[in-house]
Amino acid sequence: MNLKENVLEGLRSINSNRLRTILTASIITFGIMALVGILTAIEGMQGSVNKSFEGLGVNTFDIKVEQNTGRRMRGMVAKQPKAITFRQALEYKKKFTEKTKSFVSIYTFASQGETVKYNDQKSNPNIVVVGIDENYLVMKGYKIQTGRNVSINDRSYFNRIVIIGNELALKFFPNVSPIGKEITVMGEKFSIVGVLEKKGSITGGDDDRVTLIPLEVARNYDQNGKFSFDITTSVPDAVDLEYTLAEASSVMRQVRRDKITDEDSFKIERSDALLNDLNEVTGYLRI
Repeated sequence: MNLKENVLEGLRSINSNRLRTILTASIITFGIMALVGILTAIEGMQGSVNKSFEGLGVNTFDIKVEQNTGRRMRGMVAKQPKAITFRQALEYKKKFTEKTKSFVSIYTFASQGETVKYNDQKSNPNIVVVGIDENYLVMKGYKIQTGRNVSINDRSYFNRIVIIGNELALKFFPNVSPIGKEITVMGEKFSIVGVLEKKGSITGGDDDRVTLIPLEVARNYDQNGKFSFDITTSVPDAVDLEYTLAEASSVMRQVRRDKITDEDSFKIERSDALLNDLNEVTGYLRI
């Protein structure tokens, strides 16, 4: 049987089993469309993740204390590590910048479930209040949409100024400029000096629900000395990151007075660690 006869026989089989042919072709078509759709969705997820991290260089890392949730394991509650104090953060910044050419930013979370007010309007009780220095925005990948950043003078004179996230700006000031307006944060009036560009977040949009105030102003709310001050360090050259991480750990152990036999009383998180984990997950999804 030659090729021509094979083709004719195939066509006769298709013609005599039209319903089966249509169903088979439909199933194959649907399967291909589903596969292409899944791969497209995965690529879209990957692009969204990469965009979330594009403003945050892979050559940065955070130093913080590991907070436990108070849950009991086998009847015992894990010991809460001591907070990083403001003095320790400043000491680390001084010593580390003297040894390296890195940039350091210090910040603290003053409140993570705050209600912000403007005249008779209220936000949902999910606003994050962060005390920042002048390096925070750049090192955390934020961009100013309008207005200005926190300055050294704001910190020195304890100016009650605030930079608000995009979500708050849209809620309170949809048709007017927020600059110069006063909002109530943590029970006190703050003057708006800046609005952040919409950033979004892979964790649910928290980056657009922030209010950023000068670091020293945030310290005033630490009545019981329980605030922990996180530290972000940026390395000019990513090639030196591994060496810088080791150096940072050594300096922080000195600052925290950790004994040689003790484990680190702090945690170092690389900015690219979460991105690498997510890339690994999307790799599994593709498979």
